[in-house]
Amino acid sequence: METAALVSFILNGFLTLAGTLFGFVLRAAWQQLDALKQELAALRERMTDQCVRRDDYTMMRGEVLSQLERIDSKLDRLAQRLTRETGGPYEQG
Repeated sequence: METAALVSFILNGFLTLAGTLFGFVLRAAWQQLDALKQELAALRERMTDQCVRRDDYTMMRGEVLSQLERIDSKLDRLAQRLTRETGGPYEQG
């Protein structure tokens, strides 16, 4: 075998091994990327079931507070009516 042919043979073998190794590394990275994509999709799905968006929370909080204010005013009116009917301060008992 000539020296040039031997060098070419060794270089081709080295490049083949390097390409194969790079292919395995690239395939492993691609599989991890796919696994991360699936995990992210599952997280997004769980998030829609378990979490509330900020604007929805703010809206619901406002509704709850307005309902509590209505209940408070009704209790105040009831206490005033009981005070008028009994002639004295209403005492909880």
